[in-house]
Amino acid sequence: MRWKALLGFGLAIFVICIASESASAYVRYNPQGPDRLLFPGYQWTVLADTTTEELICMRWIIAQNPTWHYAHCQRAEAPVDAWVCTIADDIPDAEVTYQFYKASAVSACDLNGNTSEWTSPHTFDTVVDSITLNKPNLQTPCLRASLMGLLWVICGAIAIGWRHHQR
Repeated sequence: MRWKALLGFGLAIFVICIASESASAYVRYNPQGPDRLLFPGYQWTVLADTTTEELICMRWIIAQNPTWHYAHCQRAEAPVDAWVCTIADDIPDAEVTYQFYKASAVSACDLNGNTSEWTSPHTFDTVVDSITLNKPNLQTPCLRASLMGLLWVICGAIAIGWRHHQR
Protein backbone atom coordinates (compact mmCIF):
# COMPACT_ATOMS: atom_id res chain seq x y z
CA MET A 1 0.00 0.00 0.00
CA ARG A 2 2.89 2.38 0.65
CA TRP A 3 4.04 2.04 -2.94
CA LYS A 4 0.82 3.73 -4.08
CA ALA A 5 1.51 6.71 -1.84
CA LEU A 6 5.10 6.90 -3.09
CA LEU A 7 3.94 6.60 -6.69
CA GLY A 8 1.40 9.38 -6.15
CA PHE A 9 4.05 11.53 -4.47
CA GLY A 10 6.51 10.98 -7.34
CA LEU A 11 3.85 11.72 -9.94
CA ALA A 12 2.84 14.91 -8.12
CA ILE A 13 6.46 16.13 -8.03
CA PHE A 14 6.85 15.39 -11.74
CA VAL A 15 3.67 17.26 -12.66
CA ILE A 16 4.58 20.29 -10.49
CA CYS A 17 8.07 20.49 -12.03
CA ILE A 18 6.72 20.28 -15.58
CA ALA A 19 3.95 22.80 -14.90
CA SER A 20 6.21 25.31 -13.15
CA GLU A 21 8.80 25.17 -15.95
CA SER A 22 6.31 25.78 -18.72
CA ALA A 23 4.09 28.27 -16.87
CA SER A 24 6.66 30.68 -15.54
CA ALA A 25 8.04 33.05 -18.14
CA TYR A 26 10.90 35.08 -16.76
CA VAL A 27 13.30 37.95 -17.28
CA ARG A 28 15.59 38.07 -14.21
CA TYR A 29 18.40 40.51 -13.48
CA ASN A 30 20.09 42.48 -10.72
CA PRO A 31 17.70 45.35 -9.83
CA GLN A 32 20.35 47.15 -7.74
CA GLY A 33 22.41 48.32 -10.69
CA PRO A 34 25.01 46.98 -13.10
CA ASP A 35 26.76 43.69 -12.42
CA ARG A 36 29.98 44.93 -13.99
CA LEU A 37 31.47 48.38 -14.23
CA LEU A 38 33.29 48.77 -17.54
CA PHE A 39 35.61 51.60 -18.38
CA PRO A 40 33.65 53.03 -20.13
CA GLY A 41 30.20 51.60 -19.58
CA TYR A 42 28.01 49.33 -17.48
CA GLN A 43 26.98 45.70 -17.98
CA TRP A 44 24.29 43.32 -16.71
CA THR A 45 23.71 39.59 -17.03
CA VAL A 46 20.03 38.89 -17.68
CA LEU A 47 18.41 35.45 -17.58
CA ALA A 48 15.36 35.02 -19.79
CA ASP A 49 13.31 32.24 -21.35
CA THR A 50 13.51 33.46 -24.93
CA THR A 51 12.78 31.57 -28.11
CA THR A 52 14.97 31.69 -31.20
CA GLU A 53 12.68 34.43 -32.56
CA GLU A 54 13.11 36.71 -29.51
CA LEU A 55 15.72 39.14 -28.22
CA ILE A 56 16.30 40.66 -24.82
CA CYS A 57 16.42 44.42 -25.10
CA MET A 58 17.37 47.19 -22.72
CA ARG A 59 16.30 50.78 -22.53
CA TRP A 60 17.70 53.48 -20.31
CA ILE A 61 17.26 57.18 -19.69
CA ILE A 62 19.61 59.64 -18.02
CA ALA A 63 17.86 61.97 -15.56
CA GLN A 64 19.33 65.13 -17.10
CA ASN A 65 18.38 64.06 -20.65
CA PRO A 66 14.76 63.04 -21.32
CA THR A 67 15.63 60.79 -24.30
CA TRP A 68 15.32 57.01 -24.02
CA HIS A 69 18.20 54.95 -25.44
CA TYR A 70 17.65 51.39 -26.71
CA ALA A 71 19.94 48.43 -27.33
CA HIS A 72 19.59 44.72 -27.85
CA CYS A 73 21.55 42.41 -25.59
CA GLN A 74 23.97 39.72 -26.75
CA ARG A 75 23.31 36.04 -26.05
CA ALA A 76 25.93 34.60 -23.70
CA GLU A 77 27.48 31.17 -24.17
CA ALA A 78 26.48 29.86 -20.74
CA PRO A 79 24.08 29.41 -19.11
CA VAL A 80 21.76 28.79 -22.02
CA ASP A 81 19.25 31.46 -20.95
CA ALA A 82 21.82 34.22 -20.30
CA TRP A 83 22.06 37.52 -22.13
CA VAL A 84 24.67 40.27 -21.64
CA CYS A 85 23.29 43.82 -21.78
CA THR A 86 25.65 46.78 -22.04
CA ILE A 87 25.50 50.53 -21.85
CA ALA A 88 28.71 51.25 -23.72
CA ASP A 89 29.10 54.90 -22.73
CA ASP A 90 30.46 56.29 -19.50
CA ILE A 91 27.77 58.45 -17.89
CA PRO A 92 29.43 60.76 -15.35
CA ASP A 93 27.57 61.84 -12.21
CA ALA A 94 24.05 61.00 -13.30
CA GLU A 95 21.03 58.99 -12.30
CA VAL A 96 20.21 56.29 -14.86
CA THR A 97 16.85 54.50 -15.05
CA TYR A 98 16.81 51.21 -16.96
CA GLN A 99 14.43 48.41 -17.99
CA PHE A 100 14.69 45.10 -19.82
CA TYR A 101 12.09 43.55 -22.11
CA LYS A 102 11.59 40.86 -24.73
CA ALA A 103 11.18 41.78 -28.38
CA SER A 104 10.78 39.90 -31.60
CA ALA A 105 14.06 39.45 -33.47
CA VAL A 106 12.42 41.00 -36.53
CA SER A 107 11.60 44.22 -34.66
CA ALA A 108 15.20 44.58 -33.36
CA CYS A 109 13.99 46.16 -30.09
CA ASP A 110 11.74 48.68 -31.84
CA LEU A 111 8.83 49.56 -29.55
CA ASN A 112 6.45 49.51 -32.53
CA GLY A 113 7.19 45.81 -32.93
CA ASN A 114 6.15 42.91 -30.74
CA THR A 115 7.42 43.49 -27.17
CA SER A 116 6.55 41.71 -23.94
CA GLU A 117 7.55 40.99 -20.35
CA TRP A 118 8.79 44.44 -19.44
CA THR A 119 10.59 44.58 -16.11
CA SER A 120 10.00 47.29 -13.57
CA PRO A 121 12.18 50.35 -14.06
CA HIS A 122 15.17 50.60 -11.72
CA THR A 123 17.61 53.41 -11.09
CA PHE A 124 21.30 53.58 -10.24
CA ASP A 125 23.59 56.53 -9.66
CA THR A 126 26.80 56.70 -11.71
CA VAL A 127 28.77 58.64 -9.13
CA VAL A 128 31.73 56.28 -8.73
CA ASP A 129 31.39 55.93 -4.96
CA SER A 130 27.70 55.05 -5.17
CA ILE A 131 27.82 52.11 -7.60
CA THR A 132 27.73 48.79 -5.83
CA LEU A 133 28.38 45.75 -7.94
CA ASN A 134 26.34 42.97 -6.47
CA LYS A 135 26.10 39.45 -7.76
CA PRO A 136 22.64 39.19 -9.31
CA ASN A 137 20.04 37.17 -7.50
CA LEU A 138 19.16 35.06 -10.54
CA GLN A 139 18.33 31.83 -8.76
CA THR A 140 15.16 29.78 -8.62
CA PRO A 141 12.07 31.98 -8.30
CA CYS A 142 9.90 31.99 -5.19
CA LEU A 143 7.07 30.47 -7.21
CA ARG A 144 8.85 27.11 -7.39
CA ALA A 145 9.48 27.11 -3.62
CA SER A 146 5.84 27.89 -2.87
CA LEU A 147 4.67 25.19 -5.29
CA MET A 148 6.94 22.65 -3.61
CA GLY A 149 5.52 23.63 -0.22
CA LEU A 150 2.01 23.22 -1.59
CA LEU A 151 3.02 19.83 -2.98
CA TRP A 152 4.16 18.69 0.48
CA VAL A 153 0.83 19.78 1.98
CA ILE A 154 -1.13 17.95 -0.72
CA CYS A 155 0.95 14.80 -0.36
CA GLY A 156 0.55 14.90 3.41
CA ALA A 157 -3.21 15.25 3.05
CA ILE A 158 -3.30 12.34 0.59
CA ALA A 159 -1.24 10.15 2.93
CA ILE A 160 -3.47 10.97 5.92
CA GLY A 161 -6.62 10.37 3.86
CA TRP A 162 -5.24 7.05 2.59
CA ARG A 163 -4.51 5.87 6.14
CA HIS A 164 -8.00 6.77 7.31
CA HIS A 165 -9.45 5.02 4.27
CA GLN A 166 -7.52 1.82 5.10
CA ARG A 167 -8.97 1.63 8.64
